[in-house]
Amino acid sequence: MRLAAKLVSVAIFAIVLVSAVNGYVRVQREIDLFHNGMRSDEIQLARTTTQVVEEAWRHGGLQRAHDYIHRVNRTDHAVKVRLVSLSATSKPASHPGVALKSLAHLKVGDLFSREVRDPAGYGHLYTYALLNTGTEIRYALEFSESLAALDNYTHATVVHASIHTLAMVVLSAVGVILFGVVVVGRPLDRLVDKVHRVGLGDLSGSLTLRGHDELSKLAKAINEMCEDLGRAQADVRRETEARIAALEQLRHADRLKTVGRLASGLAHEMGTPLNVISGRASLLIGENLSPEEANASAVTIKTQADRITALVRQLLDFARRRPPKKEPVNLCEVVGDTLELLHAQSMKYKATLSVDTGDDAVMACVDAGQIQQVIVNLVVNAMQALRDGGEVSVRVTTGDAVPPAGSSAKEGRYGQISVSDNGAGIAEEDLQHLFEPFFTTKDVGQGTGLGLPIAYGILQEHAGWIDVQSRVGHGSCFTVFLPLQEPPCQQES
Repeated sequence: MRLAAKLVSVAIFAIVLVSAVNGYVRVQREIDLFHNGMRSDEIQLARTTTQVVEEAWRHGGLQRAHDYIHRVNRTDHAVKVRLVSLSATSKPASHPGVALKSLAHLKVGDLFSREVRDPAGYGHLYTYALLNTGTEIRYALEFSESLAALDNYTHATVVHASIHTLAMVVLSAVGVILFGVVVVGRPLDRLVDKVHRVGLGDLSGSLTLRGHDELSKLAKAINEMCEDLGRAQADVRRETEARIAALEQLRHADRLKTVGRLASGLAHEMGTPLNVISGRASLLIGENLSPEEANASAVTIKTQADRITALVRQLLDFARRRPPKKEPVNLCEVVGDTLELLHAQSMKYKATLSVDTGDDAVMACVDAGQIQQVIVNLVVNAMQALRDGGEVSVRVTTGDAVPPAGSSAKEGRYGQISVSDNGAGIAEEDLQHLFEPFFTTKDVGQGTGLGLPIAYGILQEHAGWIDVQSRVGHGSCFTVFLPLQEPPCQQES
């Protein structure tokens, strides 16, 4: 309603201004007409009376002129005629109503008019005509008329104009206010409410305004915009779902690739317990063992079978596709389980795995499987970077951290998983490309260049990031940052 109030205020101000100017001009015109009428009457009376008085003076002297003036005053009660002397030495009673110096240049046949008001505001209109008497003393006829009638007329005109202006202002204001509220205010409120709902994501319900003005066109445009936004949202939703599905497939493919790499190592690692089981079984079948020896062989067989079962279960758990689910986990346990899975792989690369998880739990709300995939990628990359064996160390700590530029993460306390090696290191010009898809520094057949980009994407979804420090010939250190969070987890929508 603020816009409607502004429009109403501007309209009322314009109406008041126009009405006031019009009233002033009309009153001034009426006053000028009345004033000019008074002046015209006096001038006409002066011309007629002057000729007669001069004629009476020539034939009968001053007394006869006074007699005629007296008859004129009895006939016309509005204009008073008086014979005045223009000599400074004459009696004050015969002086004119205006200053003598203003009549000093008055000539025979000329007429001079002037308004004179006293301090109280009462005034008269004076008109003077010089008489041709042939005497040394200059005489003139003074015609005076009170301005009270003009003042009364002016007052009445002003009052009438004020009432007329006020009536116009009131009627116009009422009309403009009704127009502003009904035609502008309410539609604008509905438009604002619609825009507010659109801003909150509610695109439902079309807005209909009557008429064919600009507001109805704006409502139609907003409706069309909502329809376009709805279609765009549907397209974005479909594309997002397709992107998520493709990303999950890519991550699963990377996981399966890692599973294939781990399976060969596990197959070799399971050879020893299988040989033990076979040997013990042969003893049970072919030898006449005592009950104690038979029991010991059975315990050994079960122990080795449990070991094989645990290895297979770890591999299956890592390979199994499941929907992402964040839950409170101890990052130290995730790291420990992952390194157990990579034990056989480390023997292939002649790598020594060391882990430092400290004594305290490092709790975070994460998808354990996805974080395990990140750790596997980093540790396998570290082992592949070694030259004829070496050491890969994994360390879990906590500390305050500042996210890198461009990250949506916030400054705070983070769990940190560092994977470092003493391998060949990474060239400085390659560091900025590490997380680009299909970029790899490995030999053909050793990698696709998707492991680090997938790890990068997983950490972004967990409001974390990954930092890399490397020197050629001195090894590399990849540090994963994950925000610490005590349960219950706040699941992202």
